[in-house]
Amino acid sequence: LWMLLSLASPVLALVHFLATPDPPLVCCWTLTMLALWHARDGGWRWWLLAGLTAGLALVAKYSGAFLAVGGLVLLLFDARMRAQLRRPAPYVAVLVAAAVFSPVVIWNANRGFESFRFQTEGRFSKGTLGTRWLFEFVSEQFGVVHPVLAVGCVGAVLWLARRCHRDPRALWLLAFGLPLPLYMLTQSLWIQVKLNWLAPALVPLTLGVVLWWREHLVTRLR
Repeated sequence: LWMLLSLASPVLALVHFLATPDPPLVCCWTLTMLALWHARDGGWRWWLLAGLTAGLALVAKYSGAFLAVGGLVLLLFDARMRAQLRRPAPYVAVLVAAAVFSPVVIWNANRGFESFRFQTEGRFSKGTLGTRWLFEFVSEQFGVVHPVLAVGCVGAVLWLARRCHRDPRALWLLAFGLPLPLYMLTQSLWIQVKLNWLAPALVPLTLGVVLWWREHLVTRLR
């Protein structure tokens, strides 16, 4: 069902063949989620894979930094993840991610932090407070996500939020699926948010729709 929904979503279907930073970002975002889920049991190889793919996601696009936001949420609210902090593996994973991303930092340091400045002050210096970009952003998402799936994501987020305290799957999908859209929604009050910028978050959100359908809607229909 998730495969069908992802293929029905234009923005997720496009990342299979477009030559933009989004395909490697979505790929590495998904692999990081998978690796961290397995790393809850403390396996070194999964922590190392998570560090590698998180670093590559950040190399692909700076929005990969929101993987760290999701990871922080899990460390705060997932007991099995908090227990991992007593082991060296999570810290080694962070070092691996930093090492993978370091060529980007070095490149920027040698060029006056050109791309960092472009993505921060370069974008916000021309921003003005208003609702034009907000309405454009929301309406575009219904088109590129798929109208039915977009509405389904809203319902799934509300359902996941009600059960995230007892279901780690719900917590994980929200941790990796919600911070990026909320941030972009806020930024759309000042700057134009491109329609493809939410692509990586749509992976966990679409999985959330599948979980909601399978464990709630189907049960009620029966």
